Formats: sequence, structure tokens, C-alpha cells
Amino acid sequence: MFTLKQNGKIAALAACCMISLAAPVRAQGPSQIVVGASQYQSQFGAPVDGSRYDREIVIGADTRWVNVVSGQVVHFVVADAAGTNASFTWNFDTWGGRVADLSRLAPTGMVLRPIKVYIDKDLRYSGA
Repeated sequence: MFTLKQNGKIAALAACCMISLAAPVRAQGPSQIVVGASQYQSQFGAPVDGSRYDREIVIGADTRWVNVVSGQVVHFVVADAAGTNASFTWNFDTWGGRVADLSRLAPTGMVLRPIKVYIDKDLRYSGA
């Protein structure tokens, strides 16, 4: 099938790929891996201007999760205990079937607890 020389090249290529993928991730403790904020956010899309969006979701005190569709631009309105609202808009330019943490996507200090964002695939692109 492959010669010893070809197997060595394949192993070296695989090792380089693994090292390049692991470079931005730093280990913290024996079992916890922390990814930088901007790298985490880029896996799920990007913040965008709030003037145009497909959907608005209000995050209340009892919100534990939200459902979105890949490709959607969502305007999040975060209500706090004092009754004031803060907002940001996010373009979920990513694959469906993923789960994100809204507290890591929102601007720092806006969402203070983990809220799961379930990202469904866009059926227009599923080939069905």
C-alpha cells in the first residue's frame, strides 16, 4: 500500500496539523482546556450592526436556552434586574447542529450566566 517513506511523510503531516490546531488552545489544569474569547466567538459567527436583523430574542431572568438557525442574524435584548435593557446583534454564520454559550458571545459583562444557544441547520441548504 504505502512504503515506509510515504508513511513517514503522512505521519509528519498529521503531526504538523495537530500542532497547528492545538496552538491557540492553552491548557489550564489537568482536565480543563480554555479557548481565547475571540477564537471561541469566531466558531459561531460574528457580532454585526444592530440595524438589520432577522429575529429579536429577549433574554429574561429565567431564560436558560434559546434556539436559532444557522445563517440567522439575531438581535438579543438582555433585561437586568433594574429594568434596563442592553442589546447586541449576532450573525450565526456557522454550521447547524452546534451549541454555543451566549455569555461568551455577548459583550463582556452583559450576560452574567451561561445560556445555551442551540444552532439548528438551515433547511434551505440541507439538500432535502
